[in-house]
Amino acid sequence: MSNPRHKLEEAEYFLEGMKTNVKNDKVFSFNLSAFITAARSVTFFMQKESQNVMRFKDWYVNKQKLMDTDNDFKFLNEMRRATVHIRPVIANKKVSVSIVEPAVSVTDSVVIRVIRAGKVIEEHSSQPTKNIPSPIQSLIKYVYTIFRLLNKKSDSSKGGRSVSRFFKERPDEDLIKLCEKYLQKLRKLLDEYEQLFNRPS
Repeated sequence: MSNPRHKLEEAEYFLEGMKTNVKNDKVFSFNLSAFITAARSVTFFMQKESQNVMRFKDWYVNKQKLMDTDNDFKFLNEMRRATVHIRPVIANKKVSVSIVEPAVSVTDSVVIRVIRAGKVIEEHSSQPTKNIPSPIQSLIKYVYTIFRLLNKKSDSSKGGRSVSRFFKERPDEDLIKLCEKYLQKLRKLLDEYEQLFNRPS
């Protein structure tokens, strides 16, 4: 196995660590930092391994131009510089809650108050009564279920709470998917490198 391939597999290992620890801030952060460093080392190891091969230099200059214009390569290279030289790389967390209506049940009391100018003008309880219209009762159930899901007390209800990660610089992009895309580009580059320069895969 070539040294760059070893680094790629190391990055894949840390990516799996990120996926299985997406809810754990500290462990996710450690795996993210290790992933970024290992993945970035793939091209460094290529250069070191083939520094005396003239054909490699010409090939790599062209590839470097492509990497310099690729937003994913540029961004994750900046992240590596940050995590190695400046500060830890921190990923933001996004929590999503889904509810399946037929599974919603209320076992405790929830009260919704409509307040205007500091005075309660309307009040509804989660306890079913003949006077509460169906839409209001449904709203109470939804509010209560969301509260329970956010507080991890909803294991018995259908629906769920999922956690994803993102970089604040790229808020609309799932961090795991970004890292997978980056690895795919590195894998393609490495496959070409090993084929052209007869390196072990």
